[in-house]
Amino acid sequence: MLKRFQTVFIKLVASYAAVVILLSLSIGAVSYAFFSNILEEEITDNNDEMIQRTANSLKQQIFDQVESLWMETAVSDEQVSRFFETPELMTAVDYYNICQQLQRTVRNNSTFLYSMDIYVKESGMVISSSQGIKYLREGELGPAEEFRDIVEKGVVTSKWIAPRLILETESRDSSEQGRSYITFLRTIPYIRSENIPFKGYLAIKVREEAVYNIICSAIQNQKCEMMIVDQSGTLMSHSNADLLFTDISQEPYIQDIIHESQPYHLESVDADGQKAIVTSVDLGSGGLRLIRKLSFTAFYEKINTLRWLIALICLVLGAAGIGISLLFIRDIYDPLKNIVNNLHHFIDKPYEQNEKNEYSLINRTLTSLSKKVVTLEGTLKENMPVIRSGVVEELLTMQEQNRMGLKKRLEVCDIQFSGQNFMAIAITIPLRTAQELDASYLEYFRFDLIRCFQETQTEFCVYGTTIRDRNMGIIVNAMQKNDEAAIKLIRKAIEYACEQHKIKPIFAMGKWVIGMEEISVSYLHAADCLKYAFLMPEKQWLSVAELSRREHSMEAIPSGLLKKYYTAIRSGNMDEVIGTVHRVTSELKQGDYSYHLCERILNEMISFLQGYILEKNIDPRQFNDQNFYVIQEQIGDIYAFQDWLIEQIRIFLQYLIQNSKIENSALIERARQYIEENLDKDISLSSVAEKLYITAPYLSKLFKEEVGINFNNYVTKKRLEMARELVLHTNASVNEITQKVGFNSSTYLIKKFKEAFGDTPVNYKKRWIIQQEQEEE
Repeated sequence: MLKRFQTVFIKLVASYAAVVILLSLSIGAVSYAFFSNILEEEITDNNDEMIQRTANSLKQQIFDQVESLWMETAVSDEQVSRFFETPELMTAVDYYNICQQLQRTVRNNSTFLYSMDIYVKESGMVISSSQGIKYLREGELGPAEEFRDIVEKGVVTSKWIAPRLILETESRDSSEQGRSYITFLRTIPYIRSENIPFKGYLAIKVREEAVYNIICSAIQNQKCEMMIVDQSGTLMSHSNADLLFTDISQEPYIQDIIHESQPYHLESVDADGQKAIVTSVDLGSGGLRLIRKLSFTAFYEKINTLRWLIALICLVLGAAGIGISLLFIRDIYDPLKNIVNNLHHFIDKPYEQNEKNEYSLINRTLTSLSKKVVTLEGTLKENMPVIRSGVVEELLTMQEQNRMGLKKRLEVCDIQFSGQNFMAIAITIPLRTAQELDASYLEYFRFDLIRCFQETQTEFCVYGTTIRDRNMGIIVNAMQKNDEAAIKLIRKAIEYACEQHKIKPIFAMGKWVIGMEEISVSYLHAADCLKYAFLMPEKQWLSVAELSRREHSMEAIPSGLLKKYYTAIRSGNMDEVIGTVHRVTSELKQGDYSYHLCERILNEMISFLQGYILEKNIDPRQFNDQNFYVIQEQIGDIYAFQDWLIEQIRIFLQYLIQNSKIENSALIERARQYIEENLDKDISLSSVAEKLYITAPYLSKLFKEEVGINFNNYVTKKRLEMARELVLHTNASVNEITQKVGFNSSTYLIKKFKEAFGDTPVNYKKRWIIQQEQEEE
């Protein structure tokens, strides 16, 4: 009986039955997955469309409006800017005007805006659209006291604050009390650093009800929840108003969402004992995310029904398949026939049904296989350089999973090592050089340089490969370590590249290691060493052994160097700027400092210049506003960097000088116009300066520089010129003219008139009339 089960017939029946069962199960599984995916994709697509539409509505109607109001108030409003920049020059009228402006803004946007508060740290004043003007007591921060540590430590510059209820002390309108609002708070200035201190903030309070209405209109009657949370998981708004002040930050899916770095997030979760799909999108304002939680209970009920139906169909098909196999398989199948059928895959021509000689078919199959083997060997030989290059790259960038079968691949590629000592050499072509070269020529140069290494007669075994876009890697193998021979090998490669191709690559020598398993370590250190070429452009090659101490150095540069650089820029003295920039770059280049420190210092030099530009209320986009990490490869080396930085500072200082001259001329022109329009009034230096929102000493200095005479003399000159016109062309008395031109007494007018025109007003007019009559005759 057991032998019968070993027969071909029984095995074929069993095999056929297994095939039918597997096929049925496969069809069932595919059908289940297909219909499940269709349903899930439909739910997901509807969910995605809904949350994106809601997010866009929130941005357009709430958050973009809040950002716009902040910019219009904190940046574009001149009075608010002066409130932060020169609070000592502000008057009570100015404070009242700012308060009125805030109230108008709130009224114009009352559908979603509750109030706006401005706080200035220096004066301790808060101007609020809802509470008016007040000074804070010492240690009090104002409407958002929990934001104290964050804004003063400079960790962030803007934040959305959790919902609060409107209290009786915050609103006189009883209808507002008990409602809630969320607060958008951003520091002024917006960009913060050690050199740009915190001056205050602008807080915009948004009605939570406005956000709630948008969310509820989006979900309508659907069985889902929608909410907005901040970066800590705190609720800002919820479609269920009763849950608004609930702490959900420790929910697992909330933790996943607030730690998500992508703008869109989708996952399935178990929430409150039910499976649900949770989707979130970044609202693009202060780290807020919109979340939609949709129950999957109904979906899984439909899927379960479908699953049992497909399982039943599979069972029926399996049983039918086995029955059919028993009906058709009655005789023992010829083993040779099975072999012949398998040979169909190896012959050039399809099997001919009238061919009865199976051995002839087998012979034809073997001939075909022989031809394919010969072709395969030829292809392998032609592509051996490429295969060898790939194996060398594996050695240089070896991962744990790549070591399996490595020795076999080395044998196939005829890569032989004579000793156990290895060194890796990392080579790269500077970005600017690579961009100037044609892509095909760049590739040719890389392979030609590798060939130069491999064909140079030395005591080493040398193999090379190209790595990514501009990089190359060389493996040096020797019986004994020999740094001098390795340096000689690099020098020959440098000479060859310069003489034959006019290209100067960057070379870095790794340390000697024992065993080919450590080659990747040597190459990793050598590749990391290439970054020092920026600080040492004159060196032909770099050595990990020489730079290891510098790479791990904790030494800091003298703090006075950067302070002198900052002082030089603020002074506007270009000679001092050039001198300090050269001293800093020279110290970085020659000192024993790590590359990370040098990189940070160079970036700080750029950041200070950009911060100073902002401090002068100038749009930084007029200049190069990139950081060091972006421009590093574009510049090339530290010498080019210092020339670039000096040129950027020179352009900015020239712009600053030119802009200052234009502003001064405009101020003097406004002062002249005011004087000429108000000669009949009491005009003083301080009153004109107040109209121009500048100090009296500064106006006096500008007047002397731009007009050539001091302020009082100019006013007197204009009054006398007007008095002369009135004397000559009107019949007004001296007393009347005195009042019209703003002199205190007619006696003083007569005295000054005589000093200016050589006679009293009456006699001057008589002489003028006589002169006119003589000219007419």
